[in-house]
Amino acid sequence: FWVTNLIYADGNIALIDWDTSGWGYLGEDLASLIADEPDIDHMVEHYQRCIPAYYKGFSEFTDISPIADHCVYEIILLVFGYRLVEGFLHTEADDKKRKHVQILQKIYEMKTIPLIIPSC
Repeated sequence: FWVTNLIYADGNIALIDWDTSGWGYLGEDLASLIADEPDIDHMVEHYQRCIPAYYKGFSEFTDISPIADHCVYEIILLVFGYRLVEGFLHTEADDKKRKHVQILQKIYEMKTIPLIIPSC
């Protein structure tokens, strides 16, 4: 999902722009929602609330055993961490550099708090 393709109105969620939809890595869509153009002040909270629900829901509605080894953090770190470091290194604007560092700090904070994934 791309953040701007999720629309919430009148208590309903709508998804638009399916032209490149398809199967990706487990958790890739959620990693993007949390780390791509993030609400920096709520990144850790979104991670803590959404990841357990995502894995629980996925395990409930697929024919696989419950997921014990989650990977969303690693996707966030590898995909978005790399982009943030590159952005930091190649921008000259101090405010953009600060924003990259703030987001990287929030990604680090996500890892320091253990997630509790409910069993199905």
